Amino acid sequence: MNDGTIGHGEVHWYEAHGIGKSSSSSGSLKTDSAKHLPRSGYVLCVRNEEYPASLEKLKLYRRIADAQSERHGLIRVIDESGEDYLYPGDFFRAIDIPKPVRRMLSRTK
Repeated sequence: MNDGTIGHGEVHWYEAHGIGKSSSSSGSLKTDSAKHLPRSGYVLCVRNEEYPASLEKLKLYRRIADAQSERHGLIRVIDESGEDYLYPGDFFRAIDIPKPVRRMLSRTK
């Protein structure tokens, strides 16, 4: 506008994976769904709507602790890109993994 104010603006989100990259935060989604999951370790993907290239259903993903994101119902996982991104906590379920299997998984990082 002539007085320097913005009458209309657009925001474009260029992250191709997840809701946010490790250096960004999303404050737009607030649920309690991340509270039932372990803060780190592995989680099982049970939903992947909107992210089929980034998450595979029924696959284990390594979870990265991120307290700030967890307060908003989000969790950080290493997705199919090999990078860590934020996703809704209700996309994942906690599972018990036997100690020998956890050791094997930790060697494959």
